[in-house]
Amino acid sequence: KTLDTLYQKVILEAQQHLFIDRLTILLLDKETDEMVGTWGTDQYGNIKAEKTFRQPVSKSQWGSSKESVEVYNNVDLLDCDEIVGRGWRAMATINDGEASIGWIVADNLINQRPVQPWLKEVLTLFSQALGQLIAKFNHVKKLKEMNDHLESLLEKSSSQLSENRQQLETSKKELAESEKLASLGALVAGITHEINTPIGIGVTAISHLAVQTKEINEYYLNKAMKRSQLDEYFQCAIDSSEIIQNNLMRAADLIQSFKQLAVDQSIHSSSDVKLKELIDNIKKSFHHQFKNRPINFINHIDDDLYFYTCPGKLNQIITNLVNNSLLHAFESNNPGNIEISAKIEKQALQLCYFDTGDGVNEENLQKLLDPFFTTKKGEGGTGLGLNIVANIVKEYDGEIAVSHATPSGLKFDITLPIKV
Repeated sequence: KTLDTLYQKVILEAQQHLFIDRLTILLLDKETDEMVGTWGTDQYGNIKAEKTFRQPVSKSQWGSSKESVEVYNNVDLLDCDEIVGRGWRAMATINDGEASIGWIVADNLINQRPVQPWLKEVLTLFSQALGQLIAKFNHVKKLKEMNDHLESLLEKSSSQLSENRQQLETSKKELAESEKLASLGALVAGITHEINTPIGIGVTAISHLAVQTKEINEYYLNKAMKRSQLDEYFQCAIDSSEIIQNNLMRAADLIQSFKQLAVDQSIHSSSDVKLKELIDNIKKSFHHQFKNRPINFINHIDDDLYFYTCPGKLNQIITNLVNNSLLHAFESNNPGNIEISAKIEKQALQLCYFDTGDGVNEENLQKLLDPFFTTKKGEGGTGLGLNIVANIVKEYDGEIAVSHATPSGLKFDITLPIKV
């Protein structure tokens, strides 16, 4: 319970069973070298608090024998530093097993019993027992304080860990969004370049046709037009119209592909996706990055293969894989292939993506799907592209395995279960 309760119990036990009239328990304050009161008895034997009592050990009227128990006969007996009678007084040193920590002071003020021959031995055992109890109590108290402190630290650490985990999740989401925005930026750049090319050709052709039309019109108005000039104009008009038509259709086709990609990215609902068409649209979006590079993008997927899923998520998987190949696999500009195949098997879509690029060593192969792992740190690599792929696959209760392709490169085997 408390040391106060223990001290009061000790005094009561000494009065009842050791036939001691009065008893006081003093503790040693090692810092000030003082005797400090705890609990004791008044001149009538009533238990009372004596916590205000402090006295230097060297000047104590109680005496300070170095023996474990010392008995003083026919001495003044005190109560609150006042003499209340004469008799014997005994002092027993309290030891906690390592050092002296205080004293038990007893006397015979009330009943004046003479000193018994067994008094020293009994007080020695009594003080030793009290010392052990005090040491045990302090030890338990210290353990409890340490335990409370540890629990407080654990609770604080747990709270901090939870907060850090939330911050990490938030950071991951923000970085993932940054990665998506970076991909979107590359896509926009690709759209701009791809559409500008056919539109630029179309503008050039129609400008040339406008000049030719103006010239032939002037010949006509001046009545100086020759048949050969009219024939040349008709041929120019036919050629220009064909160039304009082809390039406008090319631009329209590109816009439609990019529009479909944008819709797929923004829609999170699931639908039946024609896989070959989705992969073809992705291929078109990367056309400018394949141009003038010896890389073949081969789509092996059958025309009639459909899969019920979120098109935006599947689009993001393939886009990130292609980005990874372009950034890492073919940086040396060596010729190679990117190939994609898929089939429905065992109630799941089995998607296989591989490139024949530079590949990675065995150590890096094991880290490819880890967040923030990149061999291009400081060179545009964030280490999130493949981790996003892994997270999307995990979100759909799927599996992804990375292995070395033959004779070189990387292979990604992705399994996405069919969900009704």
